[in-house]
Amino acid sequence: MDGHRKLLIIGLDGATWDVLMPLIEKKKLPTLEKLVKNGSYGFFKSTFPPVTGGAWLAIANWRSKQ
Repeated sequence: MDGHRKLLIIGLDGATWDVLMPLIEKKKLPTLEKLVKNGSYGFFKSTFPPVTGGAWLAIANWRSKQ
């Protein structure tokens, strides 16, 4: 590896942690459970109002400036 860390962003449009976490706890989403346990996760605060189009553009714009 060249010393740089790799980043993978998985966006689940319309999915919120208050819906996902109970499903993870009930073992309904095993792959997402592994990602949460072995990686990191959080809340995306990008745009107001939090509409899909603007949020995805904010991610693309942020990444292009890194």
